[in-house]
Amino acid sequence: GWHSVALDAEGLRVFPRLEAVVQARGLPNSQPGDRSLCFGIAGLDAMLGGGVSAGSTTLLAGAPGTGKTLSGLAFLTAGAERGEAGLYLGFREAPNRVLVKADGVGLGLRAQADAGRVELRWIPPLEVLADALAAEVLAAVRARDVRRVFIDGLDDLRRTCVPAGRFPAFLAALTDVLRARGVAVLFTQEFSRPFGHDPALPVDEMSAAVDNVLLYRYVEARGRLHRLLSVLKVREYESDVTVRE
Repeated sequence: GWHSVALDAEGLRVFPRLEAVVQARGLPNSQPGDRSLCFGIAGLDAMLGGGVSAGSTTLLAGAPGTGKTLSGLAFLTAGAERGEAGLYLGFREAPNRVLVKADGVGLGLRAQADAGRVELRWIPPLEVLADALAAEVLAAVRARDVRRVFIDGLDDLRRTCVPAGRFPAFLAALTDVLRARGVAVLFTQEFSRPFGHDPALPVDEMSAAVDNVLLYRYVEARGRLHRLLSVLKVREYESDVTVRE
């Protein structure tokens, strides 16, 4: 098949298509891991029965401004406080803006980043090779034995990195490699309907790659916006299906 090639200051580099690598090498069968990977947010952890599993993939889907990114940053902070290395990969906000956002709600992310327990990487959504990005993520995971990865912006990954039609297979391959290493992965994704009961989530095309789905949305009542959170899916475990503000 076709593989990505980069010609830069380091010379000519080839990045094998991730799906082909996974198919050729195979992956060990992974079992559900420790479920105590918490967010450090008491109410959310209670809804999830304690947290998410090691080696699981969680989608934080919802409207802009509903708390998806902050939830992911809280997840990395909670892991770092337990000695688990974390990696943040963002497409829209540079690390300094991410840290300011975390500071604004009292998260201790800055201290964990300064200590080297959480690494913040910014990928400007311009010309990005999907397989080069995957190689960068996997190299960072191996180098620091990362246990938690937060990719903030699944839509940006889809638009800027992965050719049309390849995205589901690429995402499945990436999550399979990380799952085999016992890494818990979080993605955020926005949907175009900020209100109502039918968000039209594009989850079907990546259902095989996602273990858990959290839905963040707005409801308008008496002239005021309320942010609601619900658990749509938790694979292999029961969860609290109550919609909470």
